[in-house]
Amino acid sequence: GRFVFREVEPGNYALGAERQGFLVRLYGQRQDMPDDQFIVGEGQHVQDMVLKLVPQGVIAGRALDEEGNPLPRTRVAIFRRGYSRGKLQFPAAGAPVQTTNDLGEYRFIGLEPGSYVIGARYVGMTTTPIAPDQPLPPMPEQPDAGYPATYFPNALDPGGAKPIALESGTQVAGVDITLRSVPLLRVRGRVVDPKGLPQTFTVLLVAKNGDLHSQVGPPPITRRPDGSFEISGVTPGAYSLVAWVAEGGLTRAAAKSVEVRDRHLDGVTLELAAARDVTAKITIDEKTPMNTSGVFATLSSIDSTGNPSFGQNLNNDSKLTFRNLLPVPYTLSVTNLPFNCNCYLKSVRYGGQEIPGMGAVVTGGGELEIVLGTKAAIVEGAVVDRQGKPVGGAVLALLPKDGSLEHLKTGVATPRASSTSPPTRPEAS
Repeated sequence: GRFVFREVEPGNYALGAERQGFLVRLYGQRQDMPDDQFIVGEGQHVQDMVLKLVPQGVIAGRALDEEGNPLPRTRVAIFRRGYSRGKLQFPAAGAPVQTTNDLGEYRFIGLEPGSYVIGARYVGMTTTPIAPDQPLPPMPEQPDAGYPATYFPNALDPGGAKPIALESGTQVAGVDITLRSVPLLRVRGRVVDPKGLPQTFTVLLVAKNGDLHSQVGPPPITRRPDGSFEISGVTPGAYSLVAWVAEGGLTRAAAKSVEVRDRHLDGVTLELAAARDVTAKITIDEKTPMNTSGVFATLSSIDSTGNPSFGQNLNNDSKLTFRNLLPVPYTLSVTNLPFNCNCYLKSVRYGGQEIPGMGAVVTGGGELEIVLGTKAAIVEGAVVDRQGKPVGGAVLALLPKDGSLEHLKTGVATPRASSTSPPTRPEAS
């Protein structure tokens, strides 16, 4: 396993290795952490570098119907499971979506150790699309029957899925997902564009509790040149209905909250509006003098329907501008706060109202107010094992005493196992 590189020119380098059956690793890289670059100086002899390869993990199983029969042509997707900003999140695991074979089997390889969630949606036989010059058929009176997006073992919501713990180099088999036929509903409406609707427009139905459904397999959507649309295969729940068009580099969009209950939903109108710029001001809650130059803020659409917009205060005038925001709900995060100020994001207000954790539409013509607090707490400590030896790379979590995840803070211990939390909202923990 020894190696040597000769006649290396001075400079910055990254060192990596790969082998079949193992994950590609770079020198200094740890799970979910970037690699460490190193410098080779003139005449320097760098030695004793160790690359630790991690065996890849495998998760395999089948998609089955309620009677235990295999479901071929079922889309299966895999997601990481973890917390970010105090909320349970399911980011993509980086593995391509699988389609089950005639035995209903799927298999994901090359996986990192961690916690995963598996989702599936039955695709079945494709149907013949309606010709563009034909109107939508009459809405049926009764719900349709079919298989909705389902998460291992049989949950209709990713939050209710059973997580799969995968250790380094292990193979977890028998992860069988049971899909049950349930009543499915349709959502119909029309997209209206004051500037004239182009031939191509996009409509998306996003679940309020997280949009894994469209990543597992988007529900069938029919769009007509006159702006009418139909989304089928919908389960009851709260959704955001979003539409947009992009022409000449400009985007027009619309969003509306809809509640799908026990019957088909018809007559929803989405009127497109152009993206807008929104200004924001930074205020200090305790009226403490502070240089806010360099403060960086990000507005992110909660449904991933709008591109993130970034604002940075460059002139210490406490002003920010966010460009090209669509009329969809956004949440705000702040980074690059002044050094040693013990600052934290205390609240975000729009039109004088606090923006809730689920976000808000901020394109109504008002100004955002970003309120910073200056009395944040700092928690320091060390992580050791039973023998008192430091445990570098340990993941830590700090959360309020009531168990609320809204203000969850996470961190990673340094190689010497010391840890310092970022400035933390003052409250009992």
